[in-house]
Amino acid sequence: MRDSPGVEDLVYEWRKQYDDPILERRPETFFVAVPPTVWEEFGAYLDLEEDLLAALVATHQEQTVRTSGVTLDGLTDGHVPLVVTR
Repeated sequence: MRDSPGVEDLVYEWRKQYDDPILERRPETFFVAVPPTVWEEFGAYLDLEEDLLAALVATHQEQTVRTSGVTLDGLTDGHVPLVVTR
């Protein structure tokens, strides 16, 4: 993500496309809620098998839930958490 096209640019694009999907912003980390198609794109880009992609999505969701101060209140139906660092 840092190289293609960059975390800041991706988050900016997601904010425009998905009605501000940021659940929490911290100095080094964004917790965002994106549609599954975003994960599908990353899975294709990284050539991940379906089960590995599902595990990765579940890991990001678990990390979001376990992070103190982050709530899923802003999670749009059908969207899934994604944790990105700058």
